[in-house]
Parts: sequence; C-alpha cells; structure tokens
Amino acid sequence: MGDARGDVANETGGNDAGCAVFSPGPLDPNQVDAGLSLIKQMKCMHCHGTLLSGNNTGIQGVGGAMAYPPNLTPDPTTGLGCWTNAEVVNAILNGIDDQGMALCPPMPQFGHVDGGLDMQSAALVVDYLRSLSPIVNQVPDTECPATTGDAGGDGGGDAGVDSGSDAGADADLSDGGSDAADAADGE
Repeated sequence: MGDARGDVANETGGNDAGCAVFSPGPLDPNQVDAGLSLIKQMKCMHCHGTLLSGNNTGIQGVGGAMAYPPNLTPDPTTGLGCWTNAEVVNAILNGIDDQGMALCPPMPQFGHVDGGLDMQSAALVVDYLRSLSPIVNQVPDTECPATTGDAGGDGGGDAGVDSGSDAGADADLSDGGSDAADAADGE
C-alpha cells in the first residue's frame, strides 16, 4: 500500500472469527474521502449495498448463477476485519482472494480487465473501507461456475470480495435496492 501503517494484531481481540484482527492505524480524512469517491465511481454499492455490508439477496452472476457480494466493512467475523490492506488491494485489482483463488464473477478486476484503478487508487478504496463501522452481516456463499484452482496471483487477496460491476446494478439489494445505491452514488 505504500506505507507502513496497518499492523496485524497478535491477538484475536475476542472476535469469533479466530483470526488476527487487522488494525489500519490512523487514517487520513482526505484519503478516506478520495476512497469514497472511487467507491462511488466504481459503483461498489450497486452490488455490496449502500452500507457495503454485503448482499443477502444476491445478484445474477455468470451463467445465471446467483452471486452474493460479501460484507466489506471491518467486521472480523463477516467482513474485512482480518484481511490485510495488501490482500484487499489484490482482490480489487486482480480478483484474487486471500487463498490465491480467483474471485467469482461478476467481481471486476479493476487493475486489469476492467481497468480504472492502480495501486494508489486501490489503497484509497481500502482506506475508506477501513473507516467504516463494522457491521455483522453473513451473506450466503457464492458458488463460482467455471473458476478453477489458483488464479496465479501472488497469494494475497480477497477479503471475500465478490463485488460486481454494472451486472448487478439493477439487482434488488437487501438494503434498499439499486435506487438506494444510485442515491448513495449521487446518480
């Protein structure tokens, strides 16, 4: 991410996830605001919901299969609370999860195929996500048709990020639908 902030705690901090909770350290409000602008630009709220706490209703994915974009808040049990900044950046840019596996479509690869973000921009998105209040929201698992094995990434990644591009823009989101997402996006 370009800086040294963001240490992984040595303890699980009493969470039910059984993982080391990631602590981002102090966040720069200007970087957080820039991250929110990018979140709106990339339409993350269309799939992950206006609170970015995941989508329990689902969106249509590849081959008509339902995809359930996960919780992007810093909740350690159901969100990004245990993922490092580098893992989240890898998911955003390369579509690779924290196990080195490809994320399910329709999650865009914003650093490659779907373009639009570089490392610095992805880091701003992470800053915004780290600034959110944790929301506990376990979404159903998404079964990826046509994804196999290691996606060839650097082994870092996802944070469970099965977001989506405009493919889910008209989906009925559990937190108010696409109209709410459009309003949050300023559209």
